[in-house]
Amino acid sequence: MCQDNEPSIRHLEYNFCCQQLSKKTNNYVKNVTLFLSWTNVFSGKALEMLNQFYPNLTFPRAQHVRVFFLAPYTKTLDNSSQTIHAIDKFTHKVRTMVPHAHSIQATVYSFEYMAVPREFNYCSRVLNNLYSQLRSAEYHGWKNPQWHGMLDDPHTELTSLTYDWMNFGEESYALFYTHARTLQSLRLNSGAAINYNRLFQKPDNSNVVYSQLTRLHIVIESVGLDSYHWKTPNNIVFFPKLRHFSHNQMYPFDDDTIFRGNRDIIKSINIFIGSTSFESLKRH
Repeated sequence: MCQDNEPSIRHLEYNFCCQQLSKKTNNYVKNVTLFLSWTNVFSGKALEMLNQFYPNLTFPRAQHVRVFFLAPYTKTLDNSSQTIHAIDKFTHKVRTMVPHAHSIQATVYSFEYMAVPREFNYCSRVLNNLYSQLRSAEYHGWKNPQWHGMLDDPHTELTSLTYDWMNFGEESYALFYTHARTLQSLRLNSGAAINYNRLFQKPDNSNVVYSQLTRLHIVIESVGLDSYHWKTPNNIVFFPKLRHFSHNQMYPFDDDTIFRGNRDIIKSINIFIGSTSFESLKRH
């Protein structure tokens, strides 16, 4: 536990069970992590705990906030107006705690059985109330595509996205297209296959350029067969600022799509190279 004579603290994780910090210590915190339960937010318990134990808690110098939504919500609430009121008051409280934060990162765990429209709307309201300053998101889920709506706002300048999803469908690629202009880091994790042509080309065959992306990390079960025979126009550079690339499967691009136009600035590459891809790389 930090004391008043320890002003060097820069990062704080709050689970709403810890002892109140001194005002002097709070003034030095620049990074705040909150661990929340959907149920407590919806019922008003989270706000009640904040008001009871930390009525005047603020971090005036905090620049970055990370919010973990840890537990799924399983009980249907009958009073929707009361729930919405609790959500709005809680999110207002969080914003007053970190009045000058310019970066918010949200980690969302979604589950297939959270498909009741009203419950989804509650979750979406919490995140939308906090998302005006969202810059980074970790997105973990199974089979509920409704959750993509929380990140679909093209006006949100998302710079970092970790996408952990059971399957890559149309809604997955559409989400990447939405934020391709601003993303600097993209991590893809899936227990299924991925078709790389869908990362770079929309269904109407228009191209997608990730103009600011510097980090691309991919962990997948397999690569779609179409990816090994797919060709792109040679004059298009899809990742002009890429510095770091990792891939746990066989490198699939005969036309060297990933490294086109950025070889002079690449700093690290970690890929599995099979005989076919090795011959392809030697030719380039």
